[in-house]
Amino acid sequence: LEFRRVLFRSSTIGTAVIAVDPAVADAGKSSVASAADHVTAGSGTSNQTLVTVTLKDAFENLLGDTSAESVTLEVTGDASGASVGTASFNTDGTVTATFSGGTDTGSATVTAKLGSSTIGTAVIAVDPGAATHIVVSPSSQSATNGGTVGTITVTEIGRAHV
Repeated sequence: LEFRRVLFRSSTIGTAVIAVDPAVADAGKSSVASAADHVTAGSGTSNQTLVTVTLKDAFENLLGDTSAESVTLEVTGDASGASVGTASFNTDGTVTATFSGGTDTGSATVTAKLGSSTIGTAVIAVDPGAATHIVVSPSSQSATNGGTVGTITVTEIGRAHV
C-alpha cells in the first residue's frame, strides 16, 4: 500500500481515508490444547487440567480481546462424568477452561468450536488412582534351600480417587 501526497501549485488535490477493521478469528488457523494429556479419576487438583483455545485470524495473527468471539467447548468420550468448566475469554488471544476428569476412567475428547466451525480437539486420558488395598494369597509360603515357591496371587481390591 503506497500513499502519495499530490501537490498542484502548492495545494492538496486529494486525501485518502483508511479504515482498519478488527481481526476476525479463523477456526482453521486457531488451535486447542490441554496442559496435560491425562488426569486421575476422582476429585481434587490431580483430576483437572487447563484447556486453552488460541484464536488467530486468517493471517495467523493472535487476536487480542477474545470476548466478542463465539467459542464453545464440548466433552465426549467414555470417561463418565468428565466435564469442562465455564470458558474465560482473555485479552491475550486465548480462551481457557478447566477440564475435570470425573470419577470413572476412560478417554475424553474436548472439541473446541468457533461458531459452528470446529477448531480442533484435545484428547485427555482419565487414569485410575493409586491402589488402596492389595491382597496377597497365600499370605505366607516357605521353601527349603533350592526349592521353589508356589504361585502367589496379588489381587487389587480398591483404588483411590485422589
